[in-house]
Parts: sequence; structure tokens; C-alpha cells
Amino acid sequence: MTKTIFIFIIGILFYSCDNIQDSKYLVDFESPGISPVFQYFANGHLSESRYKFKIIENPKPRGANSPKGKVGEIIKASDGLTYAGITADLPAPIDLSLHTKINVRVLVDHSGTFSVKLEKSEAGGPNIVQTLPVNKANEWQNLTFDFSGNIATGHKYYRLTLFTDLHQKATGEDVTTYFDEIKHWGKGGKSAFDIELKKGFRVVVLGSSTSRGAGASVPDSAWVKRYKKYLTDIDKNNQVVNLAVGGYTTYHLLPTHIQIPEGKTKPDTFRNVTAALKFKPDAVIINLGSNDTSRDYPIKEQLTNFNLLFKTFSDKNIPVWISTTQPRNYEDEKRKMQRIMKDSMSYQFGEYSINFWDGIATDDFSIKEELNCGDGIHLNDAGHRILAKRVIDMKIYEITMKSNMNKE
Repeated sequence: MTKTIFIFIIGILFYSCDNIQDSKYLVDFESPGISPVFQYFANGHLSESRYKFKIIENPKPRGANSPKGKVGEIIKASDGLTYAGITADLPAPIDLSLHTKINVRVLVDHSGTFSVKLEKSEAGGPNIVQTLPVNKANEWQNLTFDFSGNIATGHKYYRLTLFTDLHQKATGEDVTTYFDEIKHWGKGGKSAFDIELKKGFRVVVLGSSTSRGAGASVPDSAWVKRYKKYLTDIDKNNQVVNLAVGGYTTYHLLPTHIQIPEGKTKPDTFRNVTAALKFKPDAVIINLGSNDTSRDYPIKEQLTNFNLLFKTFSDKNIPVWISTTQPRNYEDEKRKMQRIMKDSMSYQFGEYSINFWDGIATDDFSIKEELNCGDGIHLNDAGHRILAKRVIDMKIYEITMKSNMNKE
């Protein structure tokens, strides 16, 4: 059976002919934690049985711009009728109000098409798909999918699907696709982050799923929403900018231009400490619960990252409060690790440490049953209420405003 090799690299490679700014990785097989788990599908029986999606070492290195290391492989079999592709639920949504474009760099030896489909709209809008021709054989080609016209249909999408030669009938030859870096970039119309910076007190929240509101029955029950209400009840011009994303670790929040160890997650340039500074915060709260421990990051490594996060703001005279770790129903060793992190953070950050542990954890360092939302990871409404009270009790607003007055 003859194979037509269809090689394309998604994303911007290690040169910048397009000068793409503010880009964000969606897929990078060399960076654990970025690439979602893809599932293969096709309407040809050979594809289903023989050609499951694989992550492999690049089998076709070509020239200086060829990706190094692992790439993804999709094969549309010779009996594939009209489609073959892969799909994955994303750990964080594609937000079209922030970035409207997905960039693809392509190398093929035949004429075909490549399609990007966004599914599972947050607002219940329709799935959207764009298809572009790949018509230059043996020559690198840059494809840009612009979804700016689809913002109104529901700007956040939680599933990414990629197709090879969508709606094209099989030619009797296998088509093999290799891909690597996918980047999401380009500003949309009005960004969700294009908020009006009011004259009141402004706090930026960085973190993961707890500060995003996971476990709460409704958004208003989450601790960040409760804290926002507390601040706006004091002054309607007070603001809380919540940049938290479920699944994030200390590495996601590190400064944009810092050198990251090989194999570790790259900073999210729209949700990290560098991004937080753009909102000119009066104060910052960092709440990372357990994802570093989930990935077996050593305690010393976690504390080093937390120190850097703290220092980024303190060097600019911006007060930052960091919550301790939270309990989670891990196996024994990781529960103990969470407790050690809690004690270490309390000691390290002192009066700037927010206690998200005591009263929530049991004697064996798991979540109290009455505060568990049911998944053994997140807190229910009662748990979020406790966290909100802990933050309010820190008197962040009062301390910061008094300090600002003294400076004047």
C-alpha cells in the first residue's frame, strides 16, 4: 500500500518570520502538561484498526526548521471515506475573545486540506470549523485560521479537533500527518481582559481550580466571588481580576521571560505574574492548591517557584499574599507532602501567608467530609465560605490602603 507523506508542523517554530506576538501554546509534545490527550477517529475500517493516534519521535526531519523530539501522527487510511482526525478536551478553554487565530506551519508532498474545529462552546453556541488548502508540495507553508468572526457564537471552546483532508474521498493511498506545536494567538475584538481600570482598590488573583471556583455549586459561592462582593460592598469601584485556571501549577505563573527547565510547563503569558502586572494591582493573591504535588514536583522546587512569584511583586512594592496548600484525598505520601508544604509556606511567607489548611484538613491530611464537594479534590460551598473568610480576615484591603496613604 503506497503512502503519501503529509507532514505539517503546527505553530511557530524557532524563528519568527511572522512576528506573532502574545502567542500561547495549545499543544507542545515536549512540554508535559501542555498537550491534551487526543483520541483518534475515522470513517475507514483500516484507520480504526491499524492507525490509532500516536506520539512518536519525528520520523521525517527536514531542514533546520524541522521540530526536534516528539511529534503527533495521524494516518488517513487508503479506505478512509471523507474524514480522519483527532480530538481532545482541553484543560483550559480556547478563548476567542483573547486570541482569535490558530497558526499552522505545513510541509506536504501532495495537495490536500487541513481543518481546525472548535467544539463544546461555553455559551451553547455552535461548533465551528475552518478548512484551508495545503497546496504547495515539499515547501514549508504557514496556515492561519482566523476565528474572529465567531466570537459572538460563544467565545470559549473546550474541545479541539483536527482533520486531514476533511470531506475528501480516499484516493487509495494512505495519508500520514505529523504535527507538533499548536499556537493560539492574535487579539480579538473586545477582550475579556480589556476591563476598565477604575480608581478604586484592585486585587489580582492568580491560581488554579479553587480560585477559579471549582467545587462551588454556583459561581457566587466561590471564595473569589465572595471576596469580590466584600470589596465592592466597601466601594463599588473596587475590583477583583481573576486570572486563575484549573490545573495550573507554579510553572504556569512564573515570569514570561524566565528560563524554564526542560520538560516543565511554560508560563502562560496571559495568566502569569507578568500578565498580572498589566492590571496595575494594588495587591495580589496567589492560590495554588495541589497541582505541583500531583506532578511530583519536589518541595524545594515548589518553594523556589513560590519565592520567585512573591519576589516579582515585592520588587515592585506590590504586596502579595500566598495561600498555603489545601488538603486533598491523595495517597499517604502526597498527603504528607501537602502538609509539609503548608508548614513551609506558613513559615516562609509569615504574615503574607493565608491559612487554607487548618479547619479544612482532617488529622490524616485529607479533606473534611463535610467540606468535600464529592471529588476528593475541591471544596463545596461551605469550604469556599471558609476560604473567603480567611482572605477577608487577612485585611488585605485595609493594610494596603493604609500603606498607600502613608506613602502619600
